[in-house]
Amino acid sequence: MVAVSQDLGLHRDCSNWNIPEWEKGLRKRLSWAVIMQDKWAALVHGRPSHIYRSDWSVGPLSDQDFPETFADENDEEGSTEVETGRAIFMYMVSLTQILSDILTSCYSGAAEADVIEDQAQATALVLTRAKPLQIRLKEWYASFPQCLSMENVKARKLSSTGSLHLAYWAAELSLHRCIIRTLGDCTDPNVVRICQHAALIRSASAMDVVKALRPEHWSSFWYFASEFNFGLIGLFRVLLATSLATADDITVSMDSLDQYTWTLKMSQKNVRFLHKSIAMIDHGVRNLRLRFLNKKLDERDARRQALTKRSTYISESPSYSTENSHEALASLGSLDPNITANDIAQNPEGSSFFFDTSPMSEDYLGSYSQQVDGTYTSYI
Repeated sequence: MVAVSQDLGLHRDCSNWNIPEWEKGLRKRLSWAVIMQDKWAALVHGRPSHIYRSDWSVGPLSDQDFPETFADENDEEGSTEVETGRAIFMYMVSLTQILSDILTSCYSGAAEADVIEDQAQATALVLTRAKPLQIRLKEWYASFPQCLSMENVKARKLSSTGSLHLAYWAAELSLHRCIIRTLGDCTDPNVVRICQHAALIRSASAMDVVKALRPEHWSSFWYFASEFNFGLIGLFRVLLATSLATADDITVSMDSLDQYTWTLKMSQKNVRFLHKSIAMIDHGVRNLRLRFLNKKLDERDARRQALTKRSTYISESPSYSTENSHEALASLGSLDPNITANDIAQNPEGSSFFFDTSPMSEDYLGSYSQQVDGTYTSYI
């Protein structure tokens, strides 16, 4: 596609060419459409862009490049507004330029090589690169005209603003995804906590935008990258959950993902490609549930080992007696004040208090073992 566009000269500035004005506008619109296709395809497929801005001399779009006017609108049921469509296209172009810089600064081969080279400072490096991009995204969003608001839906008219808002959140989360990936090597807990908190807020906001979509949005035009962008919002929450510390944090994330996936499933009738988005998220959720199980089992085994060691220490102590067992356990930080030394001595391996027997963990393990054909039956 890019090669054909270059054969047609769409990568050249045609402002001074001896061609009709309508053709100049058409060529500029097509040129920017190709750039958008290339940049968003790079995000979708995780591949380098084929267009370098230095080789693409086409100028910025203006209102004169769009021949349609307000007079060309009609009141046909299910039609869209000309002015809004023009604004959506132009804002999508400017958002694509920011996305292009995100891909170059955070996901290019050179950028990832810098992160690998100094993993200890990877988070600081990525934050330095992300800050100006975050400011540009904020300014872009703040400049929205009223016609691009999600709430601006007219009677018997479709609205394509949902596709634009979805693209914005895809770009926003792509920037934060690069930050989250470096937190595993970050040694500053305050930085980790701040980055996770910011990512959680944006993840929740993106999901709220999808939940706020109306039938006029769902039935309208969706840009080709939308099926990936819907999935990206869910997968970002999966990635974020893997960086969280406890099983309870992961549980909260899984609840949010379940609600988000349900929203997409309820909208499948109007947007057929959503089944692909849901499949992307389901794959990530399965991996997250496996991680959740492993974390729960690790926590249970750690408690079991700790109690076994304490049992051995207390039993072998010269001053061991039933009377002072509670005091000895307290000094060692017993996990359960109701467990006595006699309990441990009589049940050194198999007592139920060695296990997390809460209804949540048992139900969860049981339900998951059915999904993976009994693989985890032995853990119950």
